Amino acid sequence: MGAAFQPRLYDYGVSVTYFRGLIFTNPAKDKQLKRILSKPPKKDITYRELESLLVGMGYQKVEGSGSRVSYYNSELDNLIELHKPHHGNELKVYQVKLIQERLKGIFKE
Repeated sequence: MGAAFQPRLYDYGVSVTYFRGLIFTNPAKDKQLKRILSKPPKKDITYRELESLLVGMGYQKVEGSGSRVSYYNSELDNLIELHKPHHGNELKVYQVKLIQERLKGIFKE
């Protein structure tokens, strides 16, 4: 199945339809991935939006001390670490850039 589904290149260098052989059948997940990977980074991406997308992509949430949280995908051996937003629910631009780099690294170009 994996060889049959090669990612299509998108404007960020990834596909919003295919993710390592997974087909997003939920258009909302496609939209979330596109928003998170958009350039320049959006300033209104919420922590809940990110969490929903990552869990849908097979990441496991690991709570750390305080507001520290990690998302780990054992199949891809990919770890994303960040702090939950303290005031409000929006992620900082530097956090979105970090997430973009971590996600971009797992897509085949």
